[in-house]
Amino acid sequence: MIELREDDRLKSLLKEGHITFWRAVPTEKYPCVKRAALKLLSMFSSTYVCEKLFSTLKHVKSKHRSILTDTHVKELLRVATTEYKPDLQKITENKRCQKSH
Repeated sequence: MIELREDDRLKSLLKEGHITFWRAVPTEKYPCVKRAALKLLSMFSSTYVCEKLFSTLKHVKSKHRSILTDTHVKELLRVATTEYKPDLQKITENKRCQKSH
């Protein structure tokens, strides 16, 4: 554990985030510690995703939207919980304006 704590390369990776750090820890040297840390990190990640999904579902299936089909709800949840961010600048640069006649 002291070696792990004193490794300068790993210290710099810790600044980038816990997941990056634990992925870089050599499994051959620290198999038990690495396995336990990755299990612990995965629990928090999946809990967060689940909570976010249920929170979004609560808003989507409100009393005003109760007539939505399961397919619509599924698609709304997919859009609401995605991490995708389109590059709007690039999209608009590739389009030409059309003049009306």
